[in-house]
Amino acid sequence: MIFFRTLCVNCASPSHQRKADFQEIRTPKPWRILGVLIICTAFLQGSTSAQLMAPEAVLGFQVGSDYQVAGWQTVSDYMRHVAANSDRVLVEELGKTTEDNDLLMLLISAPENLENLARYQQIQRELAIATKRSEELDTLAQEGKAVVLINCNLHSTEIASSQMSMEFAYQFATAETQQIKEILENVIILLIPSANPDGLNIVVDWYNRTVGTPHEGSEIPWLYHKYTGHDNNRDWFMLTQIETQLLTRVLYEEWFPEVVYDVHEMSYRGPRFVIPPYFEPVNPNIPPLLQRTLSLIGAQLAFDLTSDGFTGVLSSAVYDTWWHGGFRTVPYRHNMVGILTEAARVEIATPIFQPHHTLKGYRRGLDQYALRTNFPEPWPGGWWRLRNIVDYEKAAALSILDFVAEHRVTLKTNFYKMGLDAIAKGKNEPPRAFLIPTEQRDIHTTLKMLDILKRGGVQIHQANAPFIADGVEYPADTYVVLMSQPFRAHAKDLLEVQRYPERRPSPESPPERPYDIAGWTLPLQMGVRTIAVVHPFEADLRQLPMLPAMRGMLDGTPEPTSYLFENRTNAEALFLNHLFNARFGNNSRKYKLYWAQRTVELAGKTLPPGAILIKTVEPPLHQIAELNALASEYGIHIHADASIDEGELSRRFASVDAPRLGL
Repeated sequence: MIFFRTLCVNCASPSHQRKADFQEIRTPKPWRILGVLIICTAFLQGSTSAQLMAPEAVLGFQVGSDYQVAGWQTVSDYMRHVAANSDRVLVEELGKTTEDNDLLMLLISAPENLENLARYQQIQRELAIATKRSEELDTLAQEGKAVVLINCNLHSTEIASSQMSMEFAYQFATAETQQIKEILENVIILLIPSANPDGLNIVVDWYNRTVGTPHEGSEIPWLYHKYTGHDNNRDWFMLTQIETQLLTRVLYEEWFPEVVYDVHEMSYRGPRFVIPPYFEPVNPNIPPLLQRTLSLIGAQLAFDLTSDGFTGVLSSAVYDTWWHGGFRTVPYRHNMVGILTEAARVEIATPIFQPHHTLKGYRRGLDQYALRTNFPEPWPGGWWRLRNIVDYEKAAALSILDFVAEHRVTLKTNFYKMGLDAIAKGKNEPPRAFLIPTEQRDIHTTLKMLDILKRGGVQIHQANAPFIADGVEYPADTYVVLMSQPFRAHAKDLLEVQRYPERRPSPESPPERPYDIAGWTLPLQMGVRTIAVVHPFEADLRQLPMLPAMRGMLDGTPEPTSYLFENRTNAEALFLNHLFNARFGNNSRKYKLYWAQRTVELAGKTLPPGAILIKTVEPPLHQIAELNALASEYGIHIHADASIDEGELSRRFASVDAPRLGL
């Protein structure tokens, strides 16, 4: 019903008017209801392509109209409508978002391709991991389809791409032009209408509430992702968020696209559209062939956009290929061409008027807003609207797909070759591997680091027997990340220490500030001892299909008066937070917690200063089953004890309460 309620508002509001408020939603007039019934009846009837409705027929306004934006329910329902009424489009629910919305992916291709998706996925995997013999390459490259993932609306205030995605899906579901047919025949498009549906809803709600007020188009006074806000595009190497994890699975476990297009918006004070190639510096782990491909696609993009009359297009500026962790930068380390475009934004859907004299250049790649080799046709200024952004983004997507369709076999061949080159480099150049011993201060976090690598497609091995590397003996069970693997660049870049290149405009100038993150070494961030192996070595290794889970346990006396744990690891910190928050139904605390001020000796066990002692409010025996279950859930060791009396408790322990933050 949310979708139909939205339709009611949109049908009642001409495209040049601002969106109706909540009262209009709740009290539609009879003529409005009639219009909605006509649209909804058509929307629900049948499942043939003849029933497929254009976005404007459903929304009641053209995509990109001033003051008009569609929220996630509207966008997702429209995408399901397209998939239900076109044999060129499938829709897949990848999972639930942080706030329980569906994260959707559309698969768009020729009907015969969609009927054979499993085979094309298999080909993608075989080319990505580069284990097939080179003589089989031509057959696979000829048989396979190029795969392109288009990611929209990762940053929720950069809203145009989520709106554009509806028009894009409709175009590919209905168009009969030779260009569209060739793309559909040669390419499987993975379209993410919004990588943050939660944020899209937040932004649309805020915009609709503020339209017509002094706060129209203003910044939202809270995060548009519950935990990360704008920095959801800094999570693609650490994988802390559910949306990141779901899309990472698509990229590096399921589909292995050759090209990834991430659609963004930027400041409106300068150029209209930034495209590849990008600015300095270049990360040395990225394959040279990939950099050349990026430049080639960028040249095609620039040519097509200029030919189609789009002005203000800038390349070789601002954004670089150094940093790791963005949606388009992590694919570089997987031999995938990551493309970022940045369009000048508007105030959500409120147009902006910009006189020419207010337009500025950038400190990186465009010293002033003026004619340059990388900026051959500056935008003259004037009105800039949401519809302009939609047009630029849709034209860019079409240009990229056209290029990929034409060069399908070459792209697939090079995808395989880059993986093969990575394997050879790992065998012939240092580092040969990274070793992660099992003796660590925090084995939980060690396994978490390995899990991050594995989710990113990195192969993890473990030693079956002791071995020697660089003159040092390492025990059996040591984890080994070999560099002779197709995603070597990803593993190496995350495990080695970064040294950002010093760049100065002149010898007298201060060093140039990095565009974004300059370092991201996982072992340093996570406190995991990791050793790079320089020289060739031999070891009896097994590849791990999955990592072991930490098994927790509750041991000690069967009749405890208290429970203790070391409180050294991140898992134990999470467990401690659980204890702080554990309450009875009347909101009283379930546990009293104490902090060891010195070493604790218990029946042959030594617990360090900082260990936590748990006193239960209920009789301790009542809590054995619950604490045993918690030990298993958190993978930690809890010791049940009956030797610490009240006197020793007061002498050696201090009461501890949950910390409080003052804002």
